[in-house]
Amino acid sequence: MKVTTAERLKEIMKKRGLRQADVLRMAEPYSRTFGIPLNRANLSMYVTGKVVPVQDKLFLLARTLDVSEAWLMGLDVPEASEPEAKNLANSVVDLMQLNGDDQVLLAEVMRNPQTKARLLSYAEKLRATQKGEGPEE
Repeated sequence: MKVTTAERLKEIMKKRGLRQADVLRMAEPYSRTFGIPLNRANLSMYVTGKVVPVQDKLFLLARTLDVSEAWLMGLDVPEASEPEAKNLANSVVDLMQLNGDDQVLLAEVMRNPQTKARLLSYAEKLRATQKGEGPEE
């Protein structure tokens, strides 16, 4: 039997002792970076099951809660997020302080599977440079 997104949100929030306000606060860096707004009304409707989140909101919630999108959708898959997606999202959030147009561009790049690997590689090289380790050869 498929579980609803609302049930999964409630489950993970209860498991981690999170309130909706906590989830919103945790989502802020991802929301800014990926240009995906999330407000109190949105989250409340998702948690109560009145509305099912669209793909970009699902992506944002999955990154925020560090769970897989498929699990959050209620599918019978492992809860853990995919390491590549987690690393990519964290690298982007850590390394880029973007404004409006850049956020839209990044969100589109993230949806294109052909560019994800290149962006992750670039982010890792940039992170190594910022840490003084120099670029990897």
